[in-house]
Amino acid sequence: MTKIVVVSDSHRNFDALLQTMEQNLDLDYMIHLGDGEREFDDLRALYPEKKLLNVRGNCDYGSETRDTDILICEKQKILFTHSHCYNGLGHMVDTAKAAKASMVLFGHTHRPLNSEKNGILLLNPGSVNDYVCPTYARIFIEDRKIVPEICLLRQPRTKGA
Repeated sequence: MTKIVVVSDSHRNFDALLQTMEQNLDLDYMIHLGDGEREFDDLRALYPEKKLLNVRGNCDYGSETRDTDILICEKQKILFTHSHCYNGLGHMVDTAKAAKASMVLFGHTHRPLNSEKNGILLLNPGSVNDYVCPTYARIFIEDRKIVPEICLLRQPRTKGA
């Protein structure tokens, strides 16, 4: 089984990324969907042995990282993007179909979504930086079956709690 952790829109909140990693150290991949490239590079420096992938978001100024990329894992093709350069879900679904991808991961809206459209799985992890409800996603792939889920980032316990 493969475990993929998906985060987006960390907007300079390194602690949220670190907490997500620490709560999922058994991951096979972590994908950042943009707007947090600097802190994701810091996480990459702490965990050089982990497979950390990312795309550029609209707030990742000066980045030369791609806007969209593809991960092939257990014979599943997953397209991932920040989504700011797409004209809605339909455009992302069409792009996924053209690439023969079975799933699209996207960020930018800060709102979690776990859905399906025209045979393509759609997953937005929300924002790991949300002050009220920080979220990320996990994807489990086994025997060509993809099981995505939205997760609430557990906040660390304070001393004495």
